[in-house]
Amino acid sequence: MQAHNVPHTPVMTVAIFCGESKPLFVKEFLQPFVDEMNRLHVTGLTIKSRSYWVEARAIIADAPARAFIKGVKLHNAYSACMKCTIVGELDGHQMYFRYGEQYPPRNYKDFCDDKYPTHVNNPTPFTSLLGCDIVDDFVSAKDMHLIYKGVEAKLLHLWINGFPGVTCYLRRRQQREVSAHLRLLRLPSDYQRKLRDLRYIHLWKASEYRMFLLVAGFVVLKDRLSDAEYQHFMLLMMAVTFISTTYHRATRELADSYLHRFVAAYGDLYSPVLMNSNVHNLLHVYNDVCTFDGLKNISAFIFEAFLHDLKKLVHSGRHSLVQAVHRLLKLQHVIVAQLQQNKPVDEPSVRTVGVNTITTVRQGFALRKNFRDQWFMTNSSEVVRYETATKTGKDVTVQGYAFFKQVPAFTEPCLSTEANIYSANMEDLNKGELQHDASSTLMCKVAAVETGQEGVLMFVPLTHTYIC
Repeated sequence: MQAHNVPHTPVMTVAIFCGESKPLFVKEFLQPFVDEMNRLHVTGLTIKSRSYWVEARAIIADAPARAFIKGVKLHNAYSACMKCTIVGELDGHQMYFRYGEQYPPRNYKDFCDDKYPTHVNNPTPFTSLLGCDIVDDFVSAKDMHLIYKGVEAKLLHLWINGFPGVTCYLRRRQQREVSAHLRLLRLPSDYQRKLRDLRYIHLWKASEYRMFLLVAGFVVLKDRLSDAEYQHFMLLMMAVTFISTTYHRATRELADSYLHRFVAAYGDLYSPVLMNSNVHNLLHVYNDVCTFDGLKNISAFIFEAFLHDLKKLVHSGRHSLVQAVHRLLKLQHVIVAQLQQNKPVDEPSVRTVGVNTITTVRQGFALRKNFRDQWFMTNSSEVVRYETATKTGKDVTVQGYAFFKQVPAFTEPCLSTEANIYSANMEDLNKGELQHDASSTLMCKVAAVETGQEGVLMFVPLTHTYIC
């Protein structure tokens, strides 16, 4: 778990289930948690004479885990959708969900009153969890598994490997061109994993799919996919861009319309049989995003990373629970000590490493004088190449060179400037005038994506660096 409204708190372990296999019944797995949460919900929590209220805000899990803890059918069942009452269709062994009429949404009362017999197959303790809505508080719009490793991964594998009866795919020559382009990219160090080419698509991590969708994909796929496929991909890219940050809060309804258009065209462009539960769940993303104020607030990335580290605490098969608990307790002391010594601050800073001046504008937004990390955008939507910075008191002034001219990168499905995406030529960089910008006027960091034209770059904001 992570405390949502307490800044800078790490992910913490609530409980660990230990057994020879996964629990057969959800009650033995979750009942102790529900009982404790209900006590905390009623009495609150007191730490060092300070009182806190405690309530479950959102339940974030992948589809199989979500089905298990809710006691409902898996994602490949006829009544699998956890948000609406749509009924799937079966084609051989493939369950799919046609886009068409709007189906009534599920609700907490009907769920608890056993009015969904084809959907619910086991009772769950979560129906008695105070302050938790068994329908609304279970997130289906989880970017990691739904969008990046779900819909987007399926699209890329479809373009590469094809599907019977589907003519939309990347030919071998086009795949080689895309792979060569990906190898040339110098994307910001914010993405710790390098974006690998299409030969290793089966090994891609969720962070690589995210990088491809939000930053590089629209550039490397241009003129390689057919126009219909490309514009279909752009609908998904722009929708996810708009809902990934609270900065674009005003465009969420537009993002919802793009997602509906994406799902509606999916069956026509590819095949209705390929419209699995992930594609259908895109229709419910808007409600989750509005409820929890953006995809970032319901992302699973931080929890998946913690689970990965948690598994490393077990070094052998004997007494695995004891190993995990003892090492977790030691790790907690280390984390608390680190937080006390290095308290994160929002104050901008400038430091020198060798001959380089590294500027931290705010947490998660750092500039360095190298191609990958030296581009930013001001509040006036001006792309600037970072050179250096100076600090006077608490104020930081960033110096850099702007462009004489920058133009929209694309016009469909909307003008790229709606998402602050621009194109510029390095020949138009105004190196004769050093520009001075206060750190408070820097809107976001941008990635410079090389195109096939010499000197022409696409500048794409990194959504996590917006001030929100």
